[in-house]
Amino acid sequence: MESLPDDIFLSALSSVAEAVIITDADLNEPGPRILYVNCAFEEMTGYELGEICGRSPRFLQGPDTDRAVLDRARKALAAGEAFQGQVTNYRKNGTPFIVEWRIVPYKDGSDKPKYFISFQREITEELKTLQHTEQLELIQHVSKEITSEGLNLDSVRQRVADVAMEITGAEAVVVEEPEEQDMVYRAVSGRAKGNLGLRLRIDQSISGLCYRTEETLNCMDSRKDERILLKEKAEEIGFRSAILAPLLHLGRCYGVLKVYSSNPHNFTVDDQRLIELSSDILAAALFDAASFDEEVRKRQILLDAVPISIAYIDTDHRYVEVSASHEDLLSLPVSEIRGKSLQSILRQDNYIRLRPYLDGALAGESVNFEVELQLATEEERTYRGNLEPHYNSQGKVIGCYAAVQDITDAKQAGEDYLTGLPNRRNFEELASFLMNGRERKRAPVSFLMLDIDEFKKVNDTYGHAAGDKVLKGFGQILRHSVRRTDVFCRWGGEEFTLLLDGSDTDSARVFAERLLASIRSFDFGRVGNITASIGIAEAASDENLKSLQKRADSALYRAKEEGRDRAVVAE
Repeated sequence: MESLPDDIFLSALSSVAEAVIITDADLNEPGPRILYVNCAFEEMTGYELGEICGRSPRFLQGPDTDRAVLDRARKALAAGEAFQGQVTNYRKNGTPFIVEWRIVPYKDGSDKPKYFISFQREITEELKTLQHTEQLELIQHVSKEITSEGLNLDSVRQRVADVAMEITGAEAVVVEEPEEQDMVYRAVSGRAKGNLGLRLRIDQSISGLCYRTEETLNCMDSRKDERILLKEKAEEIGFRSAILAPLLHLGRCYGVLKVYSSNPHNFTVDDQRLIELSSDILAAALFDAASFDEEVRKRQILLDAVPISIAYIDTDHRYVEVSASHEDLLSLPVSEIRGKSLQSILRQDNYIRLRPYLDGALAGESVNFEVELQLATEEERTYRGNLEPHYNSQGKVIGCYAAVQDITDAKQAGEDYLTGLPNRRNFEELASFLMNGRERKRAPVSFLMLDIDEFKKVNDTYGHAAGDKVLKGFGQILRHSVRRTDVFCRWGGEEFTLLLDGSDTDSARVFAERLLASIRSFDFGRVGNITASIGIAEAASDENLKSLQKRADSALYRAKEEGRDRAVVAE
């Protein structure tokens, strides 16, 4: 056996706080032999020098020892290089521990190493503390995630169970909540997955005791614990040892977080502390989810009481939430509407009519529209809608809120919802009355058909909201331009009509030119200058309203062809 360095050197090593092993430098099987260990090594491992001297350090290794680390160490030492790493060793009593390992070749002036000097420092507790810190950071991250994403209460409960399972490495985790006289398994993870909905009496279970006392409980062995009254049930579900923490937030206990194992004495004091810290964070997440769930329930009650169909639609054109009035609108129960795409529920022609408005809202526009839709009964109804985009915290549109109202009856009352002008139905009734009385009064009547120039470009460039403002502006111009005896309306889309009582072609042309000037000078905001084209037709003695409108429309078409922003008289 090789001789050791002088006693002064060894005496110095014996007082070093780190564990030190000196071996020879023979890397052949069975490997280097131990020549010396200091007191720190003996305390760390439980072995004394006398019983391990001459043995290879391999006896310290076990099933959790990383062979790849050993191979890298051997390769470095064979090259005469120092090595540093972490490895799992085993004490004399069989318990594993983790050491930070640094091996230095000692060459004593020659080319080849004569000894290997290994310095070891146990880092088991440091790594465990670090791991617990990382686990708590994970919990906080998940807590933020589940509250910011607005998950429902059931989802949050399950997330709590899954996270607790991940951070403890337990066999099973349960979130229990009180209901009447029982503690109920509301979320389960691991081996407890088959027990969702299990009910245990509050006055007979250790979970009930935890809930009542609002104190963390540590059960080392259910077979010996007097607090476990239902021992057969505990055996059945694999409950041998456990930690139970009350889920407390703002003075209220929401339930119990139960982490358990089929092995006795499975959890340490450190585990208990981790569960206690975790339960505070998880209880806050449950509080937020429960509050959110309650608010959703209240809002749904309010929405269902409103005679307007309200919905939230995602970017895939899918109904996420709908109010109860959708049952009448779509002839389907709410349960069959939620989660379904509009295209799969609506008639195809209705979906095609609605899609441009929906695309506009999901592109970030506030959209107002009026559209005629055909019901399943083949009845055609008119609906007024408003779509508002919904943005996430990054400013991205993730859906839109939709409010739709049946205005069929209101339209029959005669008003256009957007401009406030008489609607086409109202106009036709009043215009027919005026046309029928023109012979009696022996006064001329002229029909003006007005269309906004390049209105589609306004919508495509500035959005439907800007287009709606333009239409409202035209309504304002018309109201300030006509006389009390004139009849006017929004005909549809970007078209407007006027029936001028007592006006022949010449006076109608003068009126039209004045109207075009008013339009050119009107402030339409960021859209800029807007123009319009007008077709004029004076009624013949025996002409009806339909024929008159058709001639005015033809004159309007000519005005567009001749360059827009002008009035043309029908032939």
